[in-house]
Amino acid sequence: YGGKLLRFIDDITGLWKFDRYNSWGTCEEWKAFCTDLNKFGRLKWTITNPSTTAVFLDLNIYIEGRSITTSTFQKAMNLYLYIPGSSAHTVSMIKGTIYGQLLRYHEQNSRHDDYIRFAVLLFERFLARGHTRETIKPMFIEAHEQITSRSRTPPPANNTQDDSKTPLYLHFEYHHEDVPRRTIRELYA
Repeated sequence: YGGKLLRFIDDITGLWKFDRYNSWGTCEEWKAFCTDLNKFGRLKWTITNPSTTAVFLDLNIYIEGRSITTSTFQKAMNLYLYIPGSSAHTVSMIKGTIYGQLLRYHEQNSRHDDYIRFAVLLFERFLARGHTRETIKPMFIEAHEQITSRSRTPPPANNTQDDSKTPLYLHFEYHHEDVPRRTIRELYA
């Protein structure tokens, strides 16, 4: 710790390793850090006593023995955060939402049981918004299988091949008032 904080950060959490002979209550470096932090700028800092658990944004963080584990943190849920079953969203949009949320839960939760618990909660929330079990269950199963098979598949070998000649495809959804295709071709030709 150098005693200077040089830029604004709006959300931060930190790990402080105390040596075995010093607790946070007797550690002079910790006390100096807290004092200096409260003198910094016009911001009001909330400093909590060191703990083996913390909530940071949408993540619970736990220190258990010599390991750090995480799980998803959620505030009280509001159903308006989920796409209603009667919406005009495309099936692919709903699939993408399900896949994205399940992927986030899979990556955030160290324990498989926590991932399953949040996946079930998501399923129930979609039902509460008017989706039918018959419609969304296959989407959940497909997303779960893609995510879990992806995590078991090793990453591809590092490919150092020059791909500067690989074509780039731009896909634009059609809209009757959109830029004509000819104009797009002229711009990117």
